[in-house]
Amino acid sequence: MNDTLRASLWNLMRGFIPDDAGYGGRVVDVLTQAVLRVPIEDVDHQAPRWWLGQQVQAMRWHQVYDLLEEFAERITDFSRRSLVTPEQFRAFANRVLADENAGYRFVAGRLTEVTSPTEIAEIETALAKAERHALRGVEVHLQQALSLLGQRPEPDYRNSIKEAISAVESAAKLIAGEKKGTLDDALDRLPLHGAFKSALIKLYGFTSDSSGIRHGLLEAATVEGADARFFVVACAAFVSWLITKADAAGLLKAGS
Repeated sequence: MNDTLRASLWNLMRGFIPDDAGYGGRVVDVLTQAVLRVPIEDVDHQAPRWWLGQQVQAMRWHQVYDLLEEFAERITDFSRRSLVTPEQFRAFANRVLADENAGYRFVAGRLTEVTSPTEIAEIETALAKAERHALRGVEVHLQQALSLLGQRPEPDYRNSIKEAISAVESAAKLIAGEKKGTLDDALDRLPLHGAFKSALIKLYGFTSDSSGIRHGLLEAATVEGADARFFVVACAAFVSWLITKADAAGLLKAGS
């Protein structure tokens, strides 16, 4: 994190912290307890916003992102006057992150290494569809894949891939209506051309079996960020497609 990015993120957050030492101090106290993990007595309650700004300058890069994530989660409490929602604040933050060419963006409420607007939209669409149809298992796996991809200071790429693929497998089981259902079983219930269905099964099988891409990749000494981002986005797209097709075929119900 260079100085310009650090300053830009602080300036964004600073604008939502009240000036007065009373309420502004309470905001800083909350952030101090949640992120800085230092005694409240260390806070300069005569100038709490200035004090927090000094802490930000000394933070390690991943702590600044932790602060930004926590700030977004609590923004409704921090911005009574402007009534900014967490979603709106994250959109503001994403613009700053994009302008500064940062390697992180907010995706479904979490800071991750996915930075393409198209890829972000693909993941968020899949999560929204899973939530709408109460496919909780699918939603949990995708959220966990994102969390591991954005884990700081060291992302867990290997397990992010596992969770992403598990989201597809979970969707398949729910669509098939069986605890041990497979992607083949799910696709059998969808009105698909035989050749297209066969191609999907072969493609997915190539990434999943003992001689395929996933097995070889996860056994490799190093799993790179590009690998994990590809699998998370690709699996999110596959989940979204499965849900859409299953819904059109009347195999799913609206969310509970």
